[in-house]
Amino acid sequence: MADSTEEIKAECGCYPFPASTENPSCAGCSPNMYLTCEEEIVLGKLRGIKERVRSIEERLGQLQEYRGDFSHADAETYREEMKALGSELDELRTHWDNWEKRLDEATERKWVLLGHREPSV
Repeated sequence: MADSTEEIKAECGCYPFPASTENPSCAGCSPNMYLTCEEEIVLGKLRGIKERVRSIEERLGQLQEYRGDFSHADAETYREEMKALGSELDELRTHWDNWEKRLDEATERKWVLLGHREPSV
C-alpha cells in the first residue's frame, strides 16, 4: 500500500490543511475548513465503500426475494452470485477497516499539528 501522505499530496495541493478562504488554492477544500485534505479524501473513500455496500445489499435483497422461483439451472447461478456478493462484502469490510484506521491516524495528526495533543513516540 502506498504511503497515505504521498497519495494525499498528489490529490490536493494544499496538504495538510485546506487553503484559507482569503487565498484559496484548492477549490475542493475551501468549504471543508474543519477537515484536513487527508481527512476529506479518506471520508470520500469511505462514502464510496458505503455506496457499493448499499448496492450489494439491494441486490442480495432482490435475490432473496426470488430465491424459490429459480429453475434448477438458475439455482447454480443464484448460488454463485450470492457467494460472489458475500465475498465482495467481506472485502469491502476489510477496506472499510483500513480506511477507518487511516481516518483515525489523519485526525490524530491534525490534533498534533494544532497543538491539542502531543506527538506519540
